[in-house]
Amino acid sequence: MKAKTTSASVLVALALASPLALLAQSDSADKKTSQVELPQHEKPNLIKSMEASPLPRAATADQTTAAKLVYGLLSDSRYAYRPVALDDTLSADIYKRYLESLDGGKQFFTAQDVAKFDAYKLKFDDAIKSGDLTPAYAIFATYKQRVDQRVGYARNLLKQDMFDFTGTDRYEYDREKAPWAADDAALDTLWKASVRNDWLRLKLAGKKPDDIRKTLDKRYANMGKSIAELKGEDVFQTFLNSYANSVDPHTDYFTPKTADNFNVSMSLSLEGIGAVLQKQDDVVAI
Repeated sequence: MKAKTTSASVLVALALASPLALLAQSDSADKKTSQVELPQHEKPNLIKSMEASPLPRAATADQTTAAKLVYGLLSDSRYAYRPVALDDTLSADIYKRYLESLDGGKQFFTAQDVAKFDAYKLKFDDAIKSGDLTPAYAIFATYKQRVDQRVGYARNLLKQDMFDFTGTDRYEYDREKAPWAADDAALDTLWKASVRNDWLRLKLAGKKPDDIRKTLDKRYANMGKSIAELKGEDVFQTFLNSYANSVDPHTDYFTPKTADNFNVSMSLSLEGIGAVLQKQDDVVAI
């Protein structure tokens, strides 16, 4: 269904949701454009344009309007297939889904972080109704910091001599039902095992140590870059998706840009360019 205001455009459509980190990696981090040498005077502008813009701390006026509109469509409207009251019970579910969308693998937040976030658990309903989404942006700001910290830690691990696999170490990669790591030290242990697992997988694929180190360093750097480049509209979409999925697991909120991309993917056509996807150095290249 579509609804428009003079300042915001909302599309609530049937689609499958993707975790934020995976979405960022596939949409931004792993992209590699054709190598075209630019004139020297244009290079500073290119570098400047690639810098991550500061993340806003609150919703824009358009997003405030959109949040209220989505509330009207999903919880306070005769147009919804199954309207669900936006109350404390739904707020708790939105909170749970929002954390899962940011850190579903429980690799970035600690139990200490989540304990602080719990103050927002029963406030998301009021935030959506009022359009004041400061709690969602506050949580995301912490997420962004934690990703940056973990990426730096993982890249430093690659410089260490810790890739001897003669022991009996065990790594549980499926952490959906695992508890949150107690503190930073617990996350260090988890990430050390994760990096060793990534190394071992490439080793078993036949890659040499120098190539493994280069590939993983690029992978982790790209992951950090992709999250750093996320904008306020990405935070807004992720949070509104958590609300929409709480009402119906097959309903997503799309920003206008995401809606355009969705329509392209559904039509299986993209006019104006010719492109070929290839896998190069563990990333997708265009």
